Amino acid sequence: MNITSELNKHVSGIQEKSNFFKSELGWRLLSVCVSLTFFHLYSKTLFIVFMANEGFFSYDFFSSGGGGLEIFFATGELMLIILSISSLGFVIPIIEWIYKKKFPLKAFCFWLPINFFIASLLGIGVSKSGNATFLFFSVIFGLAVFINIYIGILLHHTAKRTFRTLCILLGMVISLTAIAPEQISELLKIGLSVYRVGGDIPITVTDKSGAIKQGTLVFLSPDNVYLRLLNKTEITVLRRGDSLDIAIGKKTKVKI
Repeated sequence: MNITSELNKHVSGIQEKSNFFKSELGWRLLSVCVSLTFFHLYSKTLFIVFMANEGFFSYDFFSSGGGGLEIFFATGELMLIILSISSLGFVIPIIEWIYKKKFPLKAFCFWLPINFFIASLLGIGVSKSGNATFLFFSVIFGLAVFINIYIGILLHHTAKRTFRTLCILLGMVISLTAIAPEQISELLKIGLSVYRVGGDIPITVTDKSGAIKQGTLVFLSPDNVYLRLLNKTEITVLRRGDSLDIAIGKKTKVKI
């Protein structure tokens, strides 16, 4: 009788573990599917917000620049995650403490001085800037808090709770985009300027007749150059197939 009882408990335990594993796997797969779908749609939405804020629309970018868009967005997302952890990574051990009821002192002491140093540098930058930059860093701070909370739950809680937190995080990102489109657009501009394909960096364009146009590069799409000429507010569009010499910034020169 005791043997039968022990065997039933053993079988019951295996079934519970199997059901738990299936549940965890199902929620993990659902999280991956939702994340990939959001990644695909939001990358396009981000550029639409940017173009609406700047006052133009690039049809050729969405028809011909899809691969570059995904790579650009993935790189930007990775940099945002790195910035979030380096400035507020101490949130992750706090999340572990909340769920496991044991304070991870070593992890907390590791992250705290790093986060304090990075946050101090960012604070100095914000203090020397105007109100627009303060709002911009406020948006980044809000995203960083939720990213660290999500990572903490991802590492230390069940897949179901992770999925719920993911939905909240994505909702937060969508809300920030709707509430602060100008700051989100400024964030995208930073990425564009790093890759020398926009972000109001200096540009000089010389056409085949020798005429020179100078201004700031708003966006460089596969087929067109969107720029603001000096002392102008409207955007000028030039076809890249017109044998233009383009000098972008101080170092980059491209023959097209």
